[in-house]
Amino acid sequence: MRLYAVVMHCGATLSSGHYTAYVQIPANKNVLLEEKSGEDGEMEGKSVEGEQWLHLDDDTACVLSTAEMESLLKSSESSTPYLLFYA
Repeated sequence: MRLYAVVMHCGATLSSGHYTAYVQIPANKNVLLEEKSGEDGEMEGKSVEGEQWLHLDDDTACVLSTAEMESLLKSSESSTPYLLFYA
């Protein structure tokens, strides 16, 4: 089995706070997302080599490498993995 999605919770209780998700992009479906960069808000493409994950947070989505995703999960003191999805 492999992990393909994580729902994270940030907040004091499950009925309050904020939920975000990390979803693995299949290897044959790697994407290039446009991201805002700088104070002028111009859009810039970001490409990630290898396995990719989407971090979904309300109306934003950013592409992360597996290493970036794992680092964020390990270093987050305020967020807790709430649901894990395996296939």
